[in-house]
Amino acid sequence: MKKMKKSIYLSVFAALALTACDSDGDRVFDQSAADRLEQYKKDYAEVLTADGGLWSMEYFSNPDEPGYVFVVKFDKNGSVDIAANHVWIGGEFKQETSLWKMIADNGPVLSFNSYNTLFHIFSDPANIDDNNPNAPMGEQGPIDETGFGHEGDYEFQVMEVLDDGQTMRLLGKKRMYEIFLHRLDPSTDVKDFLEASKKASDFLSPFFSYVNLINEDGEEFVMTELGSAKPSVYPKLGDEVTQTRSGNGIFTITGFRFMRPLEVPRADGSEEVVLDSFKFQDDGSLLSADGKKIVGPYAFDVFTNRTLSYTWNFDLDNCTGSIKSGLQTLEDGIKAAYPTRSLESVYFGHEVLNGQVTPCLNIKLSGAKAAVFYLSYLQESKDGISFEISECNSQATTFEKKTKALVDFANSLSGQVYDVVSVDIMKPEVLEISDKQNASNKMVVKVN
Repeated sequence: MKKMKKSIYLSVFAALALTACDSDGDRVFDQSAADRLEQYKKDYAEVLTADGGLWSMEYFSNPDEPGYVFVVKFDKNGSVDIAANHVWIGGEFKQETSLWKMIADNGPVLSFNSYNTLFHIFSDPANIDDNNPNAPMGEQGPIDETGFGHEGDYEFQVMEVLDDGQTMRLLGKKRMYEIFLHRLDPSTDVKDFLEASKKASDFLSPFFSYVNLINEDGEEFVMTELGSAKPSVYPKLGDEVTQTRSGNGIFTITGFRFMRPLEVPRADGSEEVVLDSFKFQDDGSLLSADGKKIVGPYAFDVFTNRTLSYTWNFDLDNCTGSIKSGLQTLEDGIKAAYPTRSLESVYFGHEVLNGQVTPCLNIKLSGAKAAVFYLSYLQESKDGISFEISECNSQATTFEKKTKALVDFANSLSGQVYDVVSVDIMKPEVLEISDKQNASNKMVVKVN
């Protein structure tokens, strides 16, 4: 195989040279334009079929859908095996063989030149299935796209080969969307690879629909619906209505990238922030090459948010220190006062009190309504939270007549300042709430 340069660029100059006159006076290169084009086609074809010819493809059909991951295997005989598990084929792994060819059209063009039902569904100008799985809830139904379909491409200009032949950048011939091929080890299990690609967004929480994006200079942005690969972004201290910008992208096993760079205004309206591609980090976060970072919702925000209907259940087995001993005392007191009952759960939540959404601590015994202790925050910031009991419901008063164990436990949590941290930086579904003066005294709570 002819050794390729690390990067081959089809510049405007080269494109013009390919069509230049072939007379001796006008000859710019040693080869004619036709010969140079044939050499490009041969070189690119050799790159595609080298080392087993197995590649992942990051494909976009239009700006309204997420990107799709394919695995393609190019053979020197002109056949190509295409594998996919995208939503338009039912989400199941399928593989199909068709044909490919490197053709000439104002430069080398990779053509998938025979119909493949897994791939050409995106470039087929036919009506999209009535039950469009990508449509938002409430908008499913007949979609008349006859003559347009997904508006994707099946022929691609070869723009460059990078990373010593490990990456090829393509450009859709009609739509001009960037498509990337990344070489895979020939021993790659194609089905497992596609399944891992489909699950690449599983690092996001199913409970919270937004994440935080931190610019390299520290300015914060809110990113919603990242899991759909069609996120919207706005500056956290800005105007959500007028400053939100939306785009589409693709999840791969290495991270997330936008189909086109997304420009988002800063809160003060100054120079826009440009979002492009992000790579997974060891802690589960995403990081761009220029230092922008995507992390999950902050633990403090989700725990104290009064608009969410979630409750935070104590993990009774994993609380530590005085919290653990206090829970044991609570259980002993309940058992002594109510031999037929047991401690069912302890949880934080919010209830309406005097017309206001109020944080509360709930203690529930089996077979009975929860005793509710309403909390008044003494401190409520990222530097720590502290609360005291302001009042309780009638059930708590009823229990107090039989045992003070419930009230004593609730009061034992009052007054201290607690740190609130998430166990997982991307999924604040399990929180550790620990005493700032003695971190061994810790509540572990899980969202419900």
